[in-house]
Amino acid sequence: MRLSIETIMAAVRGEHEAISAVLQEYDAYITKFATFHITDLNGRKRMIISEDVKQEIREKLILELPKIRGLKK
Repeated sequence: MRLSIETIMAAVRGEHEAISAVLQEYDAYITKFATFHITDLNGRKRMIISEDVKQEIREKLILELPKIRGLKK
């Protein structure tokens, strides 16, 4: 799904449905940055997705949306 300019503008204005659409659009990208590769004590490599880090990224995105310039109408 590609976000329309109208959806982005609505998210910048703080409309909850639009913010949810933005978060859904970027969920895979957010997950990528919240994924850590570790090696356990037995030498096995594992991928860990930190839900705490995902939530922090989501919160940061929500807080930064209103700061986008040129889209408020």
